[in-house]
Amino acid sequence: MDAPFLIRPLCAAGDARAHRHDYQEVIIIAEGEAFHRIDWEDHHLAGPHAVLVARGKLHLLSVAAGTRGWVIDFAPDFLPRTASWLFSHFFALSAVPLDDPAGLRRIGTLCGLLEEPGPGETASFFLAALLALIETRIQDRALRGRPERSADFHVLKHFLGALDTHYEREKKLGFYARHLRVNPRRLTAVCRQIMGRTPASLLEERCMVEARRYLAQSELSVQEIAFRLGYEDPSYFNKVFRKVVKDTPGRFRAAWAGPGQ
Repeated sequence: MDAPFLIRPLCAAGDARAHRHDYQEVIIIAEGEAFHRIDWEDHHLAGPHAVLVARGKLHLLSVAAGTRGWVIDFAPDFLPRTASWLFSHFFALSAVPLDDPAGLRRIGTLCGLLEEPGPGETASFFLAALLALIETRIQDRALRGRPERSADFHVLKHFLGALDTHYEREKKLGFYARHLRVNPRRLTAVCRQIMGRTPASLLEERCMVEARRYLAQSELSVQEIAFRLGYEDPSYFNKVFRKVVKDTPGRFRAAWAGPGQ
């Protein structure tokens, strides 16, 4: 991508092969249907949905005839800092239902404004507003009608951001609690209440996201991958991989490595 920001209409058909890119991408499916594969997850989507694709993620999009929406690409430094967590490599909600009609209308209006030529500062402002609307939908769904937990959601999203930065070197709950300036009990309660998971299990899953990428996209040995991800004992790495992925590293590599994966 040559420009720091691009927006185009969502067209039928789509990507011929799975691919990755060095920019962030937001896909708005206003109406219609699409199939999206991101890393190792498949989503059959009926609009309205927002799809978030972090740079470096392997993905493929196929759009049915008559589907309407937009594709927005932007450089990482064009991204508003407050929204950076949305493009965490760990973040699981790559498909966000836009089930609020008023919010969907606002998103459509913002996409229309982004299509108009203008200075970069203006586009950045409108993009920040659009991402804020998507974040609101994610927060509403995560809190399940409990707005008093908004402070907990703030802790969670910063924890997910911290995982992306530190997962290779830091495996202790205490480090993340200190980094977020909360006590370990609070961090554990937040993760359980919103994600239904412990911080330790989320950390393991973040490590295994990267492990699967190495297995599918490199020729590094399992031992080398374990060391890169901060596991000094490869047998323990294998144990965690089997627990999280429900497969062995060898079988996973055999199934996923190769052209187009």
